[in-house]
Amino acid sequence: MRILLDSGILSDYIKRRRDIFDRVRSLTEQGVCVGTCVPVIAEIAAGVELSSSRERNTPPFLAALETLEVWPFDQIAALKYGQIFAERRKKGRQVQVVLGHRDTRKSPF
Repeated sequence: MRILLDSGILSDYIKRRRDIFDRVRSLTEQGVCVGTCVPVIAEIAAGVELSSSRERNTPPFLAALETLEVWPFDQIAALKYGQIFAERRKKGRQVQVVLGHRDTRKSPF
């Protein structure tokens, strides 16, 4: 099983809010591959760069990245996403459920 952290959940992981850090550690100890993708890293990096406490925020951000799998998101992935999105939408299905807003009985987050 693989779990991709979106920007909100990754931010909670970095700042150790809402017990996300402990949940991720528990999942990885169980053999679950937890990570994020390059666009999410870019989004968080922009926030760090724009923050008034950049020097304080950079080390935990970089340290968190060392503990997670990082998946690329290239042109092929973007095109495949568009295809899957369109197919699911035509069927009336949701493409993504943001982990922070998901029914917690079904999600590890």
